Amino acid sequence: MVKKAAQATPNLLLRSAREERGWTQTDVADRIGAPHPLNISRWESGTAFPRSHYIEQLCLLFDKTPRELGLLPPASTRAGGALSGNTAQAPEEPSTGAPLLHPEGTVTLLFTDIEGTTRLLQHLGERSTLVLEEWRHLLRAACQQWNGHEVDTPGEAFFVAFAHATDAVEAAVDAQRLLFTHAWPEGMRVGVRMGLHTGEPELSSQRYVGLDLQRGAQIMSAGHGGQVLLSQTTRDLVEHDLPDGVSLRDVGEHRLKDIGRSEQLFQLVIAGLPADFPPLTTLDTYHPPLPVLLTPLLGREQEVTAVCAELAHPTVRLLTLLGAGGHADA
Repeated sequence: MVKKAAQATPNLLLRSAREERGWTQTDVADRIGAPHPLNISRWESGTAFPRSHYIEQLCLLFDKTPRELGLLPPASTRAGGALSGNTAQAPEEPSTGAPLLHPEGTVTLLFTDIEGTTRLLQHLGERSTLVLEEWRHLLRAACQQWNGHEVDTPGEAFFVAFAHATDAVEAAVDAQRLLFTHAWPEGMRVGVRMGLHTGEPELSSQRYVGLDLQRGAQIMSAGHGGQVLLSQTTRDLVEHDLPDGVSLRDVGEHRLKDIGRSEQLFQLVIAGLPADFPPLTTLDTYHPPLPVLLTPLLGREQEVTAVCAELAHPTVRLLTLLGAGGHADA
């Protein structure tokens, strides 16, 4: 199946203007304050349309009109205006004005956060603020290109909703590639783990609620930096429509924290990026040190009740039982 991004008409005018100056996409992004050269690539390929602020910056940079750069808004086409065949036809990027309405019904949720944030903050000190800003820029750039709706960015986390599961996968793949190739300070690596789950969360006052959020967040938490995990539902929706160079790996059935049943999880294998990670951090990887009782405990009902009451007290963290060993007669 042909991906939506491949169906857009390239903006040859914008690309020609850049090449005439001998600039790279990174050069243009730096000059107009775009968060990443991926934005320029999308505008030139026609898979996205720049916001009005960037159109103004591009016109000033190249000393050309919007028409000469193929940057007349797609709305002009709907209004009957005659546009060049090189004009981008993709939807305009979200503006910074009124918030967009989040998708409802069946929604794919993308949860991300940085692995080892505490160590990162301690190592970088004051520079950590810049690193956090950079990784948010990279994630926003990737998600906006694939119609992502930013829901929340608490701390070092990033939560985005997509109306289509394939868009969510495309965004996750683009984001991981950007994060992997980005020049981080001191050659360090910023590993971001991602979890994708498709469900029908309830939307209330532009905030999602429901078990699907918990499931998506726990799927993300099970992974490691650079890893993208999918629920069974998301995998079923995208398995026949994956981006080029991307495949799926079954990583088995796992019990997630606070989820009542086991979940079959899958990993995106992205060409050129690390694909082998440590075991998932789920309840299955926790092995209690105490042996399993071979026979039931007989008698001692009062003592068991007293012990349970002590352990239930919020101030009691450890309870030691002293006494001689023995047995209960049948």
